[in-house]
Amino acid sequence: MGMDWVIHSKLKSLRAERDKSSVAFSIVHMIRIPLTPFLSKFPVSDSLPHTLWFETWKNARYPRMGVKYISDIYVHLFIPIFGLGLLSFLARYRKRGSALSDFGWILTGCTLIFVIALLRLGYEYPYFPWRMFKAKYVPIAVIWIGYMSALGITIIATLPKNRTMATITSSAMLSLVTIMMIVNHTTYHYR
Repeated sequence: MGMDWVIHSKLKSLRAERDKSSVAFSIVHMIRIPLTPFLSKFPVSDSLPHTLWFETWKNARYPRMGVKYISDIYVHLFIPIFGLGLLSFLARYRKRGSALSDFGWILTGCTLIFVIALLRLGYEYPYFPWRMFKAKYVPIAVIWIGYMSALGITIIATLPKNRTMATITSSAMLSLVTIMMIVNHTTYHYR
């Protein structure tokens, strides 16, 4: 880690401050969900869930053509969809079964391992402006978030019992996601 030689004295004082509190407190601090909104350009850097969610949905590129709020829509729109998918996964797929549930458990297990490793890194290097909590360090978690969101969208799409309505709903959901992807990839550019 570059911090060991770039900010050695600062890191030493931060570690001493961290060691005054318990390990449990430090870990709980890093996995908390802060009340800070996602509308700012930069996420809270000392909260792993907040940072991962921000970097999964928020576009770091700069908008043009007046479409600058697409990422803000992603961040907030997918919170209930993800929650619904996660609850559905935990309720329906408690044990091994279909290939879909097995894939979900593999993603969940791998995500847990990566998250624990990242929490360990955050504990060892408590200088959070360095931003060690990045989605690129936990790419499997980004896939896991997408998987749970897809489960949530599937539940919403299959809610109508009428076959025609279910087809229209699922087509509308698929069209919405497609439009969001096209807008996101065609209206943004790097500075």
